[in-house]
Amino acid sequence: MSIEIRYDDKYYIDTSITDETSDIADLDLSVSDYNYYRKLGFRTIGQLISKDCWYFFDMDAFSFRRFERLIRTLDELGFRLRDCSKEKHPSIEPVIASFWEEDRKRSAMELEQLRLAVTREQSRIRSRRYRARQKERKAALAI
Repeated sequence: MSIEIRYDDKYYIDTSITDETSDIADLDLSVSDYNYYRKLGFRTIGQLISKDCWYFFDMDAFSFRRFERLIRTLDELGFRLRDCSKEKHPSIEPVIASFWEEDRKRSAMELEQLRLAVTREQSRIRSRRYRARQKERKAALAI
């Protein structure tokens, strides 16, 4: 958002004023972050801050670094997401730390699920090979 101030016959436009109706371009996000939030349907800062941290954290294409950049950028401009108000969290660092820890837990869980899937697949492969060898032995004995 910009404010137009008239001095005699000259105009001075103050573009440093950012409020909830400002476009998300005023956040000076990277091009990929800007395109990401636009693709999600966010046009104004107000639309972003109306969501809570878990909304962004639970997205399919979640990136902790992108999430952290958004929180820090909003904090620098005096905005916070809905569930991390300044009264509840005077500093943004504990919020980031808690989500970082949660991200680590989720990553560990995903890795464990992948490990189990690989183990199951390896077991299936061994079973198929064993059955194929048994079939070959029966066929060799029958001849």
